[in-house]
Amino acid sequence: MKYTKIIMSGLVALTATTNAMPTQAETKKVEPLVMDLMRADQAALKSGKKTRVEVAESAMELADKAESEAAKLLLMKGAFNLYVRAGEFDKAIETLQAMQAAIPDMPPQSVKNIINTALRETPNNKEAARLYKLLGETKAETKAEIPRS
Repeated sequence: MKYTKIIMSGLVALTATTNAMPTQAETKKVEPLVMDLMRADQAALKSGKKTRVEVAESAMELADKAESEAAKLLLMKGAFNLYVRAGEFDKAIETLQAMQAAIPDMPPQSVKNIINTALRETPNNKEAARLYKLLGETKAETKAEIPRS
């Protein structure tokens, strides 16, 4: 496997495997860096200077520049949640698809967890139903991956 030194905004984050699902340890290690990168956007969101969609777009821009799969995953998950909460379901689905393209070995169970987390605070309306449908498809994929004895 190829290893690279990860540099984001001039900071060395960690050494990670490229194009692989990050481990929980890798994700925990990069979490403070991601929080630092998003701090100004989160403050702007709280103060009303930025919308959820604007902060989500900022997270996606950072994810495009990130070399660490753990940082990409955290930034994209945050963007996905913001899009869902803003009611921007097309952008949320695009973000989920981008996440799956960036981390091709992401297990369907992880996708299911990401969708479930975002939907916890979402009313069950027609737009949210698209994500529920996607969740149903992901559940089917997860069941298909479980070997039967």
